[in-house]
Amino acid sequence: MIQWEPIPLANLYDKIQKTETDLNGEVWNFWQLIKTSPTKWGEKEFGGFWVYGQIEGYYCSQDELG
Repeated sequence: MIQWEPIPLANLYDKIQKTETDLNGEVWNFWQLIKTSPTKWGEKEFGGFWVYGQIEGYYCSQDELG
């Protein structure tokens, strides 16, 4: 089984920048108002994940997809 790893920060910024080039008008303006820098949350089993903004808590359902 392949071990999951969080995306490296440089790759994440590349994806964000590529997406930003598609934004225009009101969407671009809105993005400029709300964008924040990614923060990596620590997580014991998988090594952490990137989070934007402030999240007070999260829930992850481990139900099988069918």
